[in-house]
Amino acid sequence: MAGKVGAFSDCFGGHKNLWETLVASAATHGPLQCAGVRKILEVVPEGGFEKLRMAPNYEWMTYSEYFKTADSLGAGLAEAIPGLKANDTVVIYADTQRDWMLAAYACWRQGYVVGTIYATLGAEGAEYGINQSGCKAHAPPAVVADSKLLKILALGDVAIVAPSIFVAAPAVLDKVLVGIKAKFAALPGILQGRVNAAIANGKCDYDSGGVQKLLGGNVELMKFVQTVFKCRVRQGYGLTETCAATCIALASDNTTAQGGYMNADKDNKEIGMPRGEILIGGPGVCDGYLVDPAAPDPDVVAKNRDEFVTIDGQRYFCTGDVGQYTPEGNLMIIDRKKDLVKLQQGEYVALSKVENVLKTSQYTALPMVYALSSMSYCIALICPNEGPLMKLAASLGVSGDLGAVCEDAKVVAAVLKDITAECKKGKLAKFEIPTKVILVAELWTPENELLTAVRKLKRREIVACHKAQIDKCYV
Repeated sequence: MAGKVGAFSDCFGGHKNLWETLVASAATHGPLQCAGVRKILEVVPEGGFEKLRMAPNYEWMTYSEYFKTADSLGAGLAEAIPGLKANDTVVIYADTQRDWMLAAYACWRQGYVVGTIYATLGAEGAEYGINQSGCKAHAPPAVVADSKLLKILALGDVAIVAPSIFVAAPAVLDKVLVGIKAKFAALPGILQGRVNAAIANGKCDYDSGGVQKLLGGNVELMKFVQTVFKCRVRQGYGLTETCAATCIALASDNTTAQGGYMNADKDNKEIGMPRGEILIGGPGVCDGYLVDPAAPDPDVVAKNRDEFVTIDGQRYFCTGDVGQYTPEGNLMIIDRKKDLVKLQQGEYVALSKVENVLKTSQYTALPMVYALSSMSYCIALICPNEGPLMKLAASLGVSGDLGAVCEDAKVVAAVLKDITAECKKGKLAKFEIPTKVILVAELWTPENELLTAVRKLKRREIVACHKAQIDKCYV
């Protein structure tokens, strides 16, 4: 489903690149706060981890200071490495933070191409990325934090900054939801009832901390977050290949499950409102995935061929997402093409749809639904919410560590009963409800390579990791 691509929208005052927008921002908002950081005051070794004691407040750079720093850094980089020229690649090896962006702006100021490599890739992944990118320079703008570093319990960043607009990936909101559920589960029974009733009625009186809008991507979380934080939540949609933002719901539109307003094609009767794969075209679409000319990777070449297509002279990126336009002209994301599994009797199970419902269970921290086309049912693998699960185990007379509890038949049965009830509340069809569940004691993370860097499921790797348990569910 690809609507007509119109002319490039001149929504940035004629600026055609990011450096020009920074120059204009500095001229317009010079003395205002632009970017801030919290300093690390102390690193405290504790139980194999290193905890951080953070400064109580942020230190801010104004727009003018930010612009001047990026400009000077770019000039210094060009002087320090005379061989660098426009279109050469510079790799920035750092966690996402203020100085990362400063380094990126410095490179763009000089016309360099920015390559990104993160600490979560590990030494082997970093070496591979540096070699593959053919970079001419490596610029670590700050010390890269060890993956084992944890923050000491202190006032959180959001509470200190008190933002008016907060942009969050679905995985971040999922973690917030898990934390809130754990707090609720620890409340006395009578208070749990009152809180649940308040949420159901949309009358929770939580302090929003000044957040007026929260921009996220998981529609299943929208109503819950809006109720708890008393702020408007609007869904945005975009991908790395389309430079992130592609569309976003209007601030005045409180409809859930929709990701932004369509162009004038919504009124074209010949196009209508079909379902299909979402294709995105326009100047924001990347040129493709990097291919090493000296040793081209056949898989990458195939991805470039299959995922980037030209229709009527316009180049599109094939997102792999299934979408539909609503009668109002909004884009609704239905599922991922690869997340649709056809069961033995012909029904289609949308894995991510079921997973979003499983997240509403107090025992679920991170779920993954799995199904075989040769079978008539699906199963669920769940990294449990430890606090509520251990409380459940105690009520069933089960003792031991988390690993032992996850393998106990009584606990597994109780969790299956709970998620089944949640699935029925979520109005899932019978064939969509998992009939068996596997509780996984070790949380999936980017560090153990079972989640991506943005905390999306690596389904193939998770299935391989738990193959023996999955096979037992299908005997």
